[in-house]
Amino acid sequence: MCGSTHIHYVAGMITGEKYYCEDCGYEGSLILEMDFEEYKKWLKEKGEQDDNKR
Repeated sequence: MCGSTHIHYVAGMITGEKYYCEDCGYEGSLILEMDFEEYKKWLKEKGEQDDNKR
């Protein structure tokens, strides 16, 4: 999960909705929806986790 906001709706019929991420190439039906404050908090937590992996 790259956290990109460059997500585009691709298709939706029998199999359900599909989305595509321009940044990482993910294509699938599962995306996270959050408001701006939640997104900022998630980015901060993700950055802290990345720092701990180094």
